[in-house]
Formats: sequence, structure tokens, C-alpha cells
Amino acid sequence: MQTQVHYLALIYLTLSSLSISPASANPWLLPQGTVVVSGRYDYAYASKEYLADDGTLNDYSLKGEYQASTYTLGARIGVSEHFELEVTLPLKAVSYKADPLILLPSEESGEAAFDYYQENIINFNQTTMGFGDLQVASRYRMSVYPIASSLEFKLIAPTGYRQPEGTFGSSPNDIDEFVSQVGQLAKPENISDDVTLGDGVFVFQPLIHLGFGTSSGFFTRLSVGLQLRNQGAGELFTSEFKLGQFVNKWLLLYGGAYMEKTVIPGRPIGVSVASVDPSLPATEYIGLKNLKPIIVSLDRDLLILPVGLLIRPMPTVDLTLSYSPIIWGRNVSKSHTVSIGVNIATELF
Repeated sequence: MQTQVHYLALIYLTLSSLSISPASANPWLLPQGTVVVSGRYDYAYASKEYLADDGTLNDYSLKGEYQASTYTLGARIGVSEHFELEVTLPLKAVSYKADPLILLPSEESGEAAFDYYQENIINFNQTTMGFGDLQVASRYRMSVYPIASSLEFKLIAPTGYRQPEGTFGSSPNDIDEFVSQVGQLAKPENISDDVTLGDGVFVFQPLIHLGFGTSSGFFTRLSVGLQLRNQGAGELFTSEFKLGQFVNKWLLLYGGAYMEKTVIPGRPIGVSVASVDPSLPATEYIGLKNLKPIIVSLDRDLLILPVGLLIRPMPTVDLTLSYSPIIWGRNVSKSHTVSIGVNIATELF
């Protein structure tokens, strides 16, 4: 019996220090006086997107590719037996590459036409780098056995990066108005797009976490919450389910699902354009030929199915590796994310 209790304590400490993605949290809090410092690298790649209007899965037009690298540092501290704090801050580099094109043909000829085409090449290639959203969370333990449960309050704050906009800026945000002004809008200097480091809004998120673990090394947990966002951004319902099994004392395998769903729609942030046939080359894009204007907002839906493992080479060190594909959504990239992380625990008092 003493061995089982010791093994359960090991499981709970491991699970409480497991934090390998921004969505991850636990019903198991850290012991009082324990600090876990974490570092994680995420690489995400996408060549397809779920469109903002109806969620249709499309290839990015013009051979587009999205890539993002994120380095996240975080710390959790067990303040008391029933209370812990966590803070995380990511450093991100996001890029989008696609073939350039000219949307509007010239009515000129000769040298004047040459000058026109040089000045009106639209290049969608963008790269941005900087700090993403700062996250601060507090968790309150409600129960430990037989079901572990905790209540979390999280604040997500932007760090001053440029906010997302439509492909040609934040105005107009009406399709008819955009179509009537396409001759003035479809110019290189108006390209804005949404290659940014986050939503650019403040978020308050209450969550409840429930979990169950056994002395045989099996665990399961469920988290549900609501993201309340300012500046007219829509409200999101979030949920996460995860289960796993300790193969032995140093190896944990797990899988799960994470979902976001818009429950209250937000305001539009501009007009974007999607290709009717993304396989066509840039020479086939003339005016709005092969383009479908779409009103975009910060609303989104997504479903991620992460799988991963945790290796414990030392009693106070966890190494994590995971793969997290987005398999369904709306207004999101169909990204594939590989994450590598390390968690180091220490006792302060």
C-alpha cells in the first residue's frame, strides 16, 4: 500500500508539472513551495486553411506556405496547498510566403505599361517577429480524491504587436463596398493580411479542470472554459480532454483533443480574398477573376488532436515531445505543430 501511495504521488507531481502547450493545465496543483520552470519550442507549418466564412478547407493560393516558430518560457509556483500561480511569455517568428501577382492590368503600352507593372506587383510575403501574448493564471484546488478538481482564472494580454486586419486593411469591411473600390484597394501599399503574433485583444478566461489518476499509471482529465475578449472580438468556448498511461516511472504516453468554438460572434476586421481555384498560377488572377471576397473577424473554430510523450530522466526534470495537428476549423490554418519542451522542478520552501 505504501508503494502505491508513493507511485500516485509521483504521478500527480509529474502531471502537475506537465505543461507542453498553451492549452494545457491541470486539476493537480503543485505542492506548496514547489516551482517548475519550463521552456518549449513549437514549429508550425501549413499549406492549407479553413476559410473564415464557411470553414471550407482550401489550399493556400499562389503556392502559399505558413510557418511559425515559438519559444515559450514559463514558471509555475505552488503558493499554498490550495493555490498556485503561472506565467508564460512566448517569443514568436511568423512568416507567410506566396507567389507575387498583378491583379489589375494596365491600359497603357510601352514604357508606361512597364513602369505600371513594376509599381503594382503585389507581394504577399510577410515575416514578423516579437513577443506574443503574456498569460497569467491562478488556480485554486477544490478536491484531490477521488476526483481531482481545480478552478482557474487566466488573463491573456497582448504585448504591443500589430493587430490582425483583412488582406487590404481594416476598411472597408463590407464585400459590396470592397468590390466597388477594388481598383483603389488592390495595390501593394494596401497589403496588410493577418500575419501577426496573436489576436491583439485582452482575454479573461475562467476554466474548471477535472482529473482522475490511478496507481497503475493511468490518468484522464477534462477542462472547460470560456474566453471573454474585448475590442469587439467574439467569445470562445474552450474544452480539452486528455488521457495517458505511464509505461514505467520515466515514460508517459498520452493523447487528447482540444477545441475552440465561437459562441458569440465578433465584429469584422476587414475583407480577405480566397481563391476559387487555388491551383491556378498568378497569371490567371486578373481583377477579381478567381477570387472570392470574404469578411473576416477574430472569430474561429478549431479542433486539435495532440499526441505526445514525457520522459523523466531525473526526478526533477521532464522532457516532452508532442505533435498537434488541426483537423477541423474555421478561420484558421490547417497547421501541423511539433513541440519540444523541458520542465525543471525545484523546492523553494
